[in-house]
Amino acid sequence: MHTSFLKWLALLLTIIFSQSAYPSDFGGIGLIDIPTARMAPDGEITASISHQYLAAKYALTYQVMPRVESTFRYTVFNPRKTRGSVDELKDRSYEVKALISKERRWFPAVAIGVRDILGTGAWASEYVVGSKRFGRLDASLGIGWGRLAGHGSFDNPLSVFGDDWKFRESAAGGSYGGEIREGTFFKGKTAIFGGLKYRIPRWGIDLLAEYNSDRFLREQRLKSIDSPSPYSFGIEWHRFPQLTLGISWQHGDQFGFSIAANLNSKNKPKRQPQHRYYSSRDNRSKALAPTHLDLNSWYDRALYDFERSGLKLQAARLEPGATTAVIEIENEDYGLYADAVERALTLSEIHMPSRVSRIEVL
Repeated sequence: MHTSFLKWLALLLTIIFSQSAYPSDFGGIGLIDIPTARMAPDGEITASISHQYLAAKYALTYQVMPRVESTFRYTVFNPRKTRGSVDELKDRSYEVKALISKERRWFPAVAIGVRDILGTGAWASEYVVGSKRFGRLDASLGIGWGRLAGHGSFDNPLSVFGDDWKFRESAAGGSYGGEIREGTFFKGKTAIFGGLKYRIPRWGIDLLAEYNSDRFLREQRLKSIDSPSPYSFGIEWHRFPQLTLGISWQHGDQFGFSIAANLNSKNKPKRQPQHRYYSSRDNRSKALAPTHLDLNSWYDRALYDFERSGLKLQAARLEPGATTAVIEIENEDYGLYADAVERALTLSEIHMPSRVSRIEVL
């Protein structure tokens, strides 16, 4: 009894915690703007939209492997055409995050990532972040480079390996993007970022709070924002499966809204249970075959049994004396097409003449 209880408890905790990895406004798993070390289930695809005065982001994220997340992002800066702003950039960028180590009892999960690995460099940044759960509270703390090296920046710890790590090129990715900016990775100043997520399962919501080290210097220079606060707060609502709604108060002066939908490409469709019935080959009374059905015709018998199996036999061709038959089917009930083909072949073998040695399914 005790062992059984522990198994069910472990399963329940797994379900609860597996649902706590949701996308940030940047598309990848995170809080509001900052990334975390959390990963989505393997094979999950997430489409997300976030909107603030500063930027509107449209992202598609794919969990390529259990430890690798990739995000393609399209950003429209200054979507509300803020008065005085001269920011008209529309930017495409690509991000990759990899899990270095999983969370353990006394140690956090740790991930490393690069934002804008391909692109104009508008969001160019790199980070190493750790995440640890304490009951319903999920805490994340990280160190960032590039745009994430704003508030409270300090010298790069990697500079112990040489002076090249102290400085960061200002231009990267090419004038129109599309070039890898490897010359800037993890170089220049660094800063600390972090945040908290608190889950309230009863209401299906998460409370978010974060400290974002990005000072948004580019947006300040283009008059889109004035001296943004590093603090942001938000609420995520997970009332519906595969759908997340979020609202936030960001940078001390603007509301944000986000919506994300996900599906898992590795989920298998539910298999159709096989209903037991008497074949029309047995006899008319057992098979409940209609009186107009010609039980001496293999085609009529097959047509009747196909329909009762959730398939439609659109056509069947068998030339006189031929050993190869061709059937065309329409699948109505089977989630896995392989199951539909297997059922069609089984019924064809039952009803077709014994000389048939090959059946082609279309």
